[in-house]
Amino acid sequence: MLPEYTYAHARGKLDYGINKYLSFVYRDYERRPTVRESALSVIETAEEIFLRACTFQENIKSKRTGGCFTVGNRNTGLIPYPVYMGATKSDDEEYGKKSDKYIMYAVTKAAVLFTNPDLSTSIEYESHAPEERIYLGENAIPAGGIALPTGEVLSFSGFSQGLDEALCIATALKMKLIDLTQAQEISNHGTKSSYELAIKLLPSDFISKSTNSNSS
Repeated sequence: MLPEYTYAHARGKLDYGINKYLSFVYRDYERRPTVRESALSVIETAEEIFLRACTFQENIKSKRTGGCFTVGNRNTGLIPYPVYMGATKSDDEEYGKKSDKYIMYAVTKAAVLFTNPDLSTSIEYESHAPEERIYLGENAIPAGGIALPTGEVLSFSGFSQGLDEALCIATALKMKLIDLTQAQEISNHGTKSSYELAIKLLPSDFISKSTNSNSS
């Protein structure tokens, strides 16, 4: 499902690709209430992190107030569940609506992690030979998707690449899907700046509480 969806966009079938994919995902998750509840808990946490990210000066200046987040699990085969957060009213020359662009980018970031289990961040996809890669139009897949040791795949598109990736790392940390060491390792494989940004997206006492919890 994921490769076909991505290649459909590469051929310019944007609206058809998005609608077909979203319809498939929502039907799949509706059939699995336990899985849906688990995904929703991650999404709720991501929404808290997203609202914090909207207060960052870089987003205020650029008026970035919306984006798409996805959660899936490549160990169990649960495909990325996309949720749009905030609002994006601006148009895009290539994709028509900026919101459509963010949905496509978020899902494609997750898609390359599903189809490449050796990767822990979407930006690592650049290491593949050019002829083997999936492209978004003429663009390479950017940072903003992460794969966790437990199998979860999180992605976001709407901010800068570093902040997209940081939002996912902060969500995973707050959900206790990874620890601080694992978060740093993921960041080192990705943008390298995302770890510090992720910490800024979390409550000020998060590190001290995590350290105390691990030592007790």
